[in-house]
Amino acid sequence: MGRKGIKIPREEKLKYAKLCYEGKLSYAEAGRRLGVKGNHVTEWTYLYEDQGELAFLDTGSNTVYSNELKL
Repeated sequence: MGRKGIKIPREEKLKYAKLCYEGKLSYAEAGRRLGVKGNHVTEWTYLYEDQGELAFLDTGSNTVYSNELKL
């Protein structure tokens, strides 16, 4: 029933994370509108709460970790 393989644009994630954070929309309803599980929207909302809009910016590259940090 999900949207397996279909990527949701960052703008949409941000939009629905804001709506849920502000209490204007439930996680379940946002999930239904996007065709994903509500727990995905919950994760986006926590990211938005923690990092703000910066959490949804496209950096254009993968994060590179040092070998020391990996160990």
